[in-house]
Amino acid sequence: MSDFINSLDFGMVTDVIYRFLSLFMPVVLFLSGTSAYELDYSDMLNNSEYTGLCTVYEDYFPIGSAIGSHTLNDPECAEFVLKNFNSLTFEYELKQPIICPAEGAWNFSGADKVADFAREHGLKLRGHTLLWGAEAPDNWMVYDENNNLVSKEVFYGRLYNYMQTIITRYDDVVDVWDVVNEPCHHGRDRMLDNDALYRICGEEYLDKAFEFAREFAGENDKLILNETKVLYNKVKENNLYKTLERLLARGVPVDGVGIQGHVDTLSYKETAGRLDSVIKRFSKLGIEIQITEIDMTAYSYDIQKQYDELPKWIEQFQILKYKRMFEVLRKHSDVITSVTFWGIDDAHSYLVTGPGREDWGLLFDKYGKPKQSFYAVCDF
Repeated sequence: MSDFINSLDFGMVTDVIYRFLSLFMPVVLFLSGTSAYELDYSDMLNNSEYTGLCTVYEDYFPIGSAIGSHTLNDPECAEFVLKNFNSLTFEYELKQPIICPAEGAWNFSGADKVADFAREHGLKLRGHTLLWGAEAPDNWMVYDENNNLVSKEVFYGRLYNYMQTIITRYDDVVDVWDVVNEPCHHGRDRMLDNDALYRICGEEYLDKAFEFAREFAGENDKLILNETKVLYNKVKENNLYKTLERLLARGVPVDGVGIQGHVDTLSYKETAGRLDSVIKRFSKLGIEIQITEIDMTAYSYDIQKQYDELPKWIEQFQILKYKRMFEVLRKHSDVITSVTFWGIDDAHSYLVTGPGREDWGLLFDKYGKPKQSFYAVCDF
């Protein structure tokens, strides 16, 4: 039996399961209270006169997008961005390995380009991100010349100067800072990841990061703790909630939580119902809730899988999930202060992992045209 199991091609097995599930798509839609007809927006495609996404949602919350400096080289792309988004996020340019790969070796060119575009067009920027433990192995702030962890005094000194340099350079256009990115653990054995930051400082590094950011940021700037896979992992949700409770109890200046929206189209965990319950729970903390980094992969994060075109039944699942999730977001617009996509369209998305391997995770196709999922989230 073990030889038989080892001989299975699990990619093929997955395909068989998916094909089987696709046969039940009408049943799934029926149980969701939706018909295939209600998810058919095909007659609206190729409409160049559509209303921009941020305009549709102007009475609910700002709509943002992560953007790379290279995107701004295309004038048509810039025009598209201005039509659909009223806030931007530094996609990669503000991350430590790019903006400052070695101590004193500042590389402002990409970040300056994004910031100048925002300044020119009166857009606000999300400062993503000031500190990310996942980058610690490449982070000169936590290692000495012998590749040993530095003392917390040395680390805090480096972090202080680093934050001062970045925040004072961009604070005129940045109104939200992701001060710490993805610090929480996914298991029950600990609340925070055991990364270099934690090993040097313990939980205290969170306090210091927010205190340093508060010193340099404008008084109206929002300081955010940004976390991923909260919808997928209930344990991580609990760890994040407890971490925020502890920070607030200590008087740490945390203004809000960023709940990342990297979602698997076919996940039975990452649902509109889960999103609703998470928003309700975190609203009890009395801080802002921001939905960050939205996209919706068709591949269940399987890097081996590749479709020549998006299967119709997966597209219907995606349209339905986007529609239901944005219904939840609109319902909670009294506590949600921003909603941000991770990328502007399917051509400018981190989900595209190689040549010829498309993914369809955003509301606009690779040509910047609205997809059926766009019309689904605008249909209210």
